Amino acid sequence: MIESSSPTKRSILFNPLSLALCLSLLSGCALIDGLSGTEEPTSTERDASSDLDTDPGSDTSTDIPDISTDNPDTSTDNPDTSTDISPECAASVAKARVFGIGVYRTELTVTPHQYIEFSNGTGTGAGDKLTWSLFRQPTDSKSELENRFTAEPQLWLDQLGDYEIILNMNDLNDKQRCEPSTVKIRVAPREPIYIQLTWNTPTIPNPTPDTSPDLDLYYFHSNAQSWNDDTWAVYWSRKTQTWDSGKATLETENLDPSSPWGPVTEVVTHTNPADGSYRIGVHYAPTGDRGPTNATIRIYIQGQLKYSLPDQQMTKNQLWHIGDLHWPSGTLTKCDKLVSNQQDTDCPP
Repeated sequence: MIESSSPTKRSILFNPLSLALCLSLLSGCALIDGLSGTEEPTSTERDASSDLDTDPGSDTSTDIPDISTDNPDTSTDNPDTSTDISPECAASVAKARVFGIGVYRTELTVTPHQYIEFSNGTGTGAGDKLTWSLFRQPTDSKSELENRFTAEPQLWLDQLGDYEIILNMNDLNDKQRCEPSTVKIRVAPREPIYIQLTWNTPTIPNPTPDTSPDLDLYYFHSNAQSWNDDTWAVYWSRKTQTWDSGKATLETENLDPSSPWGPVTEVVTHTNPADGSYRIGVHYAPTGDRGPTNATIRIYIQGQLKYSLPDQQMTKNQLWHIGDLHWPSGTLTKCDKLVSNQQDTDCPP
């Protein structure tokens, strides 16, 4: 009681009458003291309560954000994440395969110029709206998804590179039902040497068999005496050659099978190539003169694009001498010059 500053308690301590009463009636003093301690709190207690009332850092009822009002109510404002684990969403996963071959997968590595078919699994419910999107594709690819609002669209792989296809599933109100699902496809050659020729003619954006220029890819062994050597060259008249233990093959592919002609590519592949050098060239045949045409060469080594020579403008009867490819290093000694004489196999100065 000495530390207390309560006025009421001071009156009890220093009032002679109260002191006498305490000496004669000890129980009464105790009673008065007890009453004064319970009826009125000490200043220390009042100060503590005052601190709580005025200190913003201590009053949890006013200074700590009210979670029920300041934070969104996840039951109403946030998306309902329960659909993420629903049986429909768990079953609805975008997958793909080469058309009619193998099992569906979320990631594929395939060879070029093939049809791919997709499936969304078995998670489609009544009224679901499916949308497939071609999110990523090689720069010069012209491929488009067919039947992309169905459960099983298709895609023609017209170029080497990476493709990414995304599936979205919405309900009838166009509200997202499940998280988007993705299929990734890498198109790469399996042969150690893969050489691709493509071309386009600015004045003929939609070529037909009667209007397309005729460009030919040439690939020949160091033993060849000319670009059209019957034994040591691969070209339009000699599409397959066996040299040493390897096989070189020329193939012509239509990059767009939905078109009767479409953009065309010629490809030379060489399996198990022997050590040595192999010359590469492109000839603009005089029989298909359709004006200036841009030719592009891409050389893949062990499945990876190593050299790209884009948009070399050519005219009738010119030969583009690209250079010599060395094996097993996979390096290219470039010539990269146009010549007018097809029989000249040396790189001009």
